Amino acid sequence: MMLRTLVLHLFLLSQMKQASSYVLECTVSGKTIKVTEEVPVRIVSSCKNATYIVLKYPDVFSPIGMTDEAANTILQISHVDMCLNFSRTRHELLKFHMKKLTGKCKGPLLEVTMNEALKNVEAGEFLSDLRTKPSSIRIRGNPKLADEFLEQFKGFDDVQREGGPRFGVSERYFDTLLVSSLLDWFPQCGSHSLQALLSV
Repeated sequence: MMLRTLVLHLFLLSQMKQASSYVLECTVSGKTIKVTEEVPVRIVSSCKNATYIVLKYPDVFSPIGMTDEAANTILQISHVDMCLNFSRTRHELLKFHMKKLTGKCKGPLLEVTMNEALKNVEAGEFLSDLRTKPSSIRIRGNPKLADEFLEQFKGFDDVQREGGPRFGVSERYFDTLLVSSLLDWFPQCGSHSLQALLSV
């Protein structure tokens, strides 16, 4: 009962967290466009063909609900000025084709973790600028991502080879780390997943 109550509470908190809007600016044909959206996928139509995109709020951009095509449209903008977190997504192919990646956040600039379906990652010119910052990239826990795709990230501190930890729920694992993970995971789970958790 206690576990069920905690899971429900975390789910409600995650919905509140998800409701906060993304505030961005992008440069298209020399003009600055201000974008405020609650749904990440809508950003694509506003910033398509942009040469620069910056995230004003919050600190990190997570592509919740985006298809591969939509996410990769953002990732091919020449200068992406925001920290990117691709965690527990359904993406199979990510093309990080930007020439420059910058951002202001406490964690890594680019995080790609715990993506069960991810098979292919492509990286562009931005990597050369980040070689002097080995902690700026974190890639781990993507079980279908083969070594050949990780070779391009050689030299960065937190890059894990094929395979990784699985996500699970157990009452004895409810420490700070797992609670944080749950808050990130719930917005991406369907109602059937929530029902499964509540039946534990």
